[in-house]
Amino acid sequence: MFKVIVTIFLFFLFASILFAQTAAIITQEDLAQPGYVIYVVHDSLPEVAIAKQIMNNIGVQQTWNFTNMHSHFADTVYIVESNQTLYQNVFSNANICAVKAEEGKDFYIQNNSIGLFIEGNASNAYSSNSKIIKRSPPLQIIRYPYTYLDTLSSTSLTDETSYYGKNVKIGKDTVFVDSTRIIATTCQTSFVDAYGDLYTPNNIFNAIRQNITRSLKKEVFNYIQGQGWSYYKSIVDTSFQLKWWAENAQYPIVECSYYARNDYDSIYDLKFSSFRLIDSSEGIENAIQSPNILVYPNPASELVNFANLPTDAYYIKIYTILGKLLLEEKLLLGSQKYTLSLSKLSDGVYHCSLFDKNIEKLTQYTLIKQK
Repeated sequence: MFKVIVTIFLFFLFASILFAQTAAIITQEDLAQPGYVIYVVHDSLPEVAIAKQIMNNIGVQQTWNFTNMHSHFADTVYIVESNQTLYQNVFSNANICAVKAEEGKDFYIQNNSIGLFIEGNASNAYSSNSKIIKRSPPLQIIRYPYTYLDTLSSTSLTDETSYYGKNVKIGKDTVFVDSTRIIATTCQTSFVDAYGDLYTPNNIFNAIRQNITRSLKKEVFNYIQGQGWSYYKSIVDTSFQLKWWAENAQYPIVECSYYARNDYDSIYDLKFSSFRLIDSSEGIENAIQSPNILVYPNPASELVNFANLPTDAYYIKIYTILGKLLLEEKLLLGSQKYTLSLSKLSDGVYHCSLFDKNIEKLTQYTLIKQK
């Protein structure tokens, strides 16, 4: 009887250990699903204790404690369907767009049964100086299903030409460079080198860690007045990243960018994410552009509130993603709160800009109306 009890006890003990050591498996449904808003907090100077465990803690059943991370600045990312955005026809294979409000960039993503791919991005997408960068082929970030010990390699090329319009000294001569062309090749390899419990200031996750090496080679060409295109120089750069992924987290929970392997002093950006399902009945309070200005709820169904407005705010203007002005409201100068009615707008993604009395833009937000 004693042997039977001991055997049963050992069986359940062994089973619990196996369960505790199960690595997360990332699938298509776990990432970049439309209808989520992601809050990304950056810690540009992580504490030494945090930095050391980032570089170490490799293998099974690890523990990463990031609860002491500090917020130096923050981003907000909206995950929307690409057909709601301006450049859906340019990135025709993309089905998802990550709208990064602060950066003014829209990242076009293909999330399919094979994996997660970056198709390209649009910078300053809703202004006259917008810039479109397409990747050929798309850069693969994840392959489904994705878990501990998986490896991945992906190569992608971009070809970008932009106006320069300056005199440049090349050798002994000074020439007028009309435009520059940069052909960039990205080679990215990654290896899931660890899994375990990940602690952030917001939650605890069963996470896997992706160890990434990215090599970027740029070939630069100048269009010289009277001569045409000529080769200028080649730039090669290598960077490293660690990403922690968890099931149903929609985005990397923690990301770490650094210059040199096994050197925690080379970390230049550490960020962690939290996410919320967009729910217009509940509303989401969030500061998109400035940590002091609140725009909520966002998405909104009928009314959106502005709080902690700067004293020089005078106009609020709502634009379509194509830049057409739809709404304009004049504020009481010095007022720090305002409620805007969206009853005249259809459901969709809009841009909301805040101006002073001289029509100088103070800040811009991405606003979603959703009933």
